[in-house]
Amino acid sequence: MKTKSIKFLATALIISVGLISTSVFGYLSLMNARLCLEKKYSMESELVLKHTLFSFQNDFKNAENVLEELAESKTINNIGATEDYYKLIEMLDILQHGVFNCEYIQLGLENGKTYLGPNLQVNSIYDSRASSWYTLAKKADGEIVWAETYLDYGNRN
Repeated sequence: MKTKSIKFLATALIISVGLISTSVFGYLSLMNARLCLEKKYSMESELVLKHTLFSFQNDFKNAENVLEELAESKTINNIGATEDYYKLIEMLDILQHGVFNCEYIQLGLENGKTYLGPNLQVNSIYDSRASSWYTLAKKADGEIVWAETYLDYGNRN
């Protein structure tokens, strides 16, 4: 009888040690996998954020370069006649499709005319001179400034 109980205890002990070892190994594996995934996604998200930041900085730099060229342009400085306005529209259409990757460019002129892009119509009651971005740019006295985000008049975005 003692032999059977010793064999039973030994078997129970071996099974218990096996279960405990398997549980500890499983737990450690889970923690290691979790740590590796967190590290991987953390590094991935950092790379995506850095890439996005670089992309935005590059886009802003390109936009500022184009704005500086526009400021020095004879076409934009001599707007007055109707044909000058159409030359400006043609130039902005080329810029929009060639330089910027954007839905549209919005430009408000001192004479009240507004350019929104090649396929957008300006509502006759809209006056860009009353918008926050226009007044901010006007106060900047030729310097490039970035306005706060705002509700877009044309598409409400």
